[in-house]
Amino acid sequence: MKKTIVSIVLAFILLLPAFSVFSSAADLPFKDVKKGKWYYSAVEKVHADGIMNGLKSDVFAPDEK
Repeated sequence: MKKTIVSIVLAFILLLPAFSVFSSAADLPFKDVKKGKWYYSAVEKVHADGIMNGLKSDVFAPDEK
């Protein structure tokens, strides 16, 4: 159990630089992703890089399964 937790924490720490983004000139088009949410910069990054789109043009649905 401890090894799993340590592994997850280390993986998260190693992946942090991948999610760092310079501030963009425009806000995200998604009405359900607000600045200040813990996932905002990750959504900004994957959207800017064309990796992921939302469910609709203005809905990303970060809380959906």
